Amino acid sequence: MSSKVEICRDALQILGDKSIVSLDENSKEARQCKIAYPRAVETVLRAYPWSCAIRRVKLAASAEASAFGEWKRYRRPVDDIQVLPITTTGEANGLPVTYQLEGRYILCHQSAPLYYRYISSEVEPSDMPPDLRRVVAAQLAVRLAEVLTGSQTKLNMALGLYRNDLALAKSNDMMEDGVSDMVSSSWVEARN
Repeated sequence: MSSKVEICRDALQILGDKSIVSLDENSKEARQCKIAYPRAVETVLRAYPWSCAIRRVKLAASAEASAFGEWKRYRRPVDDIQVLPITTTGEANGLPVTYQLEGRYILCHQSAPLYYRYISSEVEPSDMPPDLRRVVAAQLAVRLAEVLTGSQTKLNMALGLYRNDLALAKSNDMMEDGVSDMVSSSWVEARN
C-alpha cells in the first residue's frame, strides 16, 4: 500500500536528497514535503481528468436565489478542484448545459438535481495507479528542488521527468478508461 511518505521519498530520491521516515519528523526535508505535497497533488490532478479522481454527485439547488437573473444556484462540493463538462445526464455524451461558475457555486438553468461530475482533491495515494504516483513524486521534486538543493540542474531534471511521466500516465489512463460511445460519422461508417 502506497502512502504520502513513500511519494515524498520518491521525490527526495529524484533530487538525490536524504530520505524521511515520517512527514512529522524534525527535518527540513519532512517539513518541506509536508508543505509542498498538497499543492503538488492538486497540480497533477488538475492537469488531466484522472479516472481515480473523478467523482459524481447529484446537487440540490440552493435555497438562496441568485441576486439577479433566472439562474438556479448549486453549491460545489468542498473537494471539487475542477469542473468536468456539465450535461443534462451527467454523462460525457449528454447534452451540454450552459453554466457559469461564481465562487463555489454553479449557476445554470438546469432543474434540480444537477447531475455533476468533477475532479476531487481527496485522492489517497493507495487509490492512485503507480504511474500517477510517479507523476506526483516528480511534481513534488520540481517544487522541492530549489528549496532543498538550490540547483537549477536538479530542477530542470525533475521538470523533464515530470513532463515525461505525465505524458505516459495520461496515455495509460486513457487506455484504461474503457470503450466510450462513439458518435457515428461518415468516416467511422466507411471504416466498417
